[in-house]
Amino acid sequence: MSSNVLKVKIAGQRIRYQVSKVTFNENDLLKANAWRWDDKKNALYPNDNKLDILRDYETFDCADIGVAIRTDGEIFYELGDAKGKIQNHNVLSALTHPILNAIDDANEREGLTLVSADVFDNENTIYEYIIEVGDRDTFDETLLEIITINDPITNEEYIVELRYDGKKMIGGTDGLSFREPASDKSMFILNMPKDYADALGLGENRKQDNILRFADFINENWTDGKKQVHKVKSVKDGYVKLREDYIHSFINEHERDQEPEEEE
Repeated sequence: MSSNVLKVKIAGQRIRYQVSKVTFNENDLLKANAWRWDDKKNALYPNDNKLDILRDYETFDCADIGVAIRTDGEIFYELGDAKGKIQNHNVLSALTHPILNAIDDANEREGLTLVSADVFDNENTIYEYIIEVGDRDTFDETLLEIITINDPITNEEYIVELRYDGKKMIGGTDGLSFREPASDKSMFILNMPKDYADALGLGENRKQDNILRFADFINENWTDGKKQVHKVKSVKDGYVKLREDYIHSFINEHERDQEPEEEE
């Protein structure tokens, strides 16, 4: 019996997810969040002895957690001499997936969690999935299932798997190497408890409870007019200033198994 091969091609870009986890020593947190007092022992304001994310952390861990495909919806098939564009997408959004599970696990643990998503490849790069379909010579698009995850940063659906007739297709992003990510397309979401936000000087006089979203960044000039800063809008409580280069320096200087350089 001859065996035909179904090919499904997706035009898009790869998204590689990483999770970084940072913890501070409890005593350092208490000192950073202490209050200054006047001579009469009246509380004045939080002290300015704040922690530095690059120098003062107790533990740091970073892990690659998976790859997805961002597409504009262009999906094609080939089976024998037949080929065409898939018109009706049978999309299933996964509620559990290794990427989502890793993010949930990191958020449940103590400390600051940074989820970063780097975009790779040119727009409309073709990723090909294949599967043997026996002697079947007609493509039935109702049998093709497109498995997606909801991106926690953009809230868009990205493809993580294809199945045909209940069987997982191979190929796609598997085995592809990574070069430099596409410039200016990195995304991240920063999640921290209030005591961490306060200790870093991000949450004073505000309840900075949870999420700082990449999508809410707003450009604003520094007071000296020389450099732009970004504001991060918290879900609940207004704005806190956060330098983008400060976050990116943290990412860049904390390669896996590499400690930051000591200051002179």
